Parts: sequence; C-alpha cells; structure tokens
Amino acid sequence: MRIRLSSMVVLHFVFAVSCGTNTFEQIESSKDTAEEASRALDDQNYSKAISILETALQDEPNNYQYTSLLASAKAQQAGVDTMDFALSMASSGGIASIVGLFDVVPDASNENIVLMQEAVALMDSIPLAEQIAADQFKASMFYTSLMTMQTKALDTDGDGVLSSDELAANLSESNASDIINSIVGAENALASYTAEDGTATAASNVSQIKSDIDNQEGSSDAERLRNYLEAA
Repeated sequence: MRIRLSSMVVLHFVFAVSCGTNTFEQIESSKDTAEEASRALDDQNYSKAISILETALQDEPNNYQYTSLLASAKAQQAGVDTMDFALSMASSGGIASIVGLFDVVPDASNENIVLMQEAVALMDSIPLAEQIAADQFKASMFYTSLMTMQTKALDTDGDGVLSSDELAANLSESNASDIINSIVGAENALASYTAEDGTATAASNVSQIKSDIDNQEGSSDAERLRNYLEAA
C-alpha cells in the first residue's frame, strides 16, 4: 500500500476454524486475493483494489486482513499517504499539530472525508483480539488524518490559516463534535498499542493534541476547540 503500511503490515491471516476444517485451498485463495489487492494498491488502482476486497468480504466477512486492506484502499483513494502523515506527526506536536498538517492531507472535500470515515469504520470493525500492532497504529493515523481534514474544511479561503472570522462562521457544535470524536477515535485506537521504532512520537502526539484541546477554556467542545485553533 502506498502508506507503505501494506509493506509494514506483513499480510496477516485470520481464518475461522470450524470443526477442524481450515483447508490449504482456503488459505491459498485468501493469500491470492490479498496479493492481488496489494498489487492493485501498489499500482494506485484503488477502485480495483476496493472491488476485489469488497467482493472477497462478501464470502469471508470475518477476514480481517481483507478488512484492513480495504480500509487502506479507501484512505489511499481519498489521497491520504499514511507514511507521510505519520512522519509529519512525528516531526510536529503540541498545539500547532492540526493546522501544521493541513499540507499533508488532501483537499477536505466531502467525498474525501466520507472515504476516510469509511476507512476508520472498517478499522473499528476489526475486533481487538484480531488486531495486530500495525492495525492499531494505522487506525490512529486514519482517525488523525480525518480529524485534520475535518478541521481543514473550516479554512474556506484555503490559505492554510484558520482566522477568527472563519472559526466564528464555520465552527459549529456539530462539526466541533465530529472533530473531537475523530481525535478520541485516534486516541482509543492506541489504547492497546505498544509503540514500535519510528512510531512512538507520532503516537504520543495524538494524545497531546487531545490533551491540549481539553485544557482550553470553554464550556463546550466548540469553544475549547476554537480557543485551541486560535492559539495555533
């Protein structure tokens, strides 16, 4: 996958064993499907990868390897390069993180935001017992990408700066809750995550963003988020 998390995430196979019948043919079929989808991702043919994986999941709805790959395909179709995003998360932190990441995420169009919402929903559907560490980190980066795009959508003049006027006009309780829910999702995805080399700083910055927002004055999500963003 372009996130290179498809390279980082060694193809992990989850097969239900029913009555002791987990056949070699089933394993080979799943392996072939995953490899075909991965090749489509490497070729940036995201629609093909999505079609392959959605069809495969109709037959194997509990194949969480497929689920994770499908989430990656949705994110990449939205234009999210998770490796670039994670590297930027590692090099930026604290109160400037969200606005500082605007250039790393794609246009905050409704279509792209919906794709990222679908990506995080897919990652959330993987039971904790079936997740590997890379799934947890990937889910957190997807949520943080979504949060950044939701915030970027407030920058209506596209200058990369959120002015007081833009925040006053565009930041409602509803979209403030959406942004907060995304960063909570990112934090929750890391609850059972043990940081690996190269991911510890990015992971810690997720919690730092949430903490910085919570520490702002205000009686509502919108007020605290507005104060956070105005200080950025």
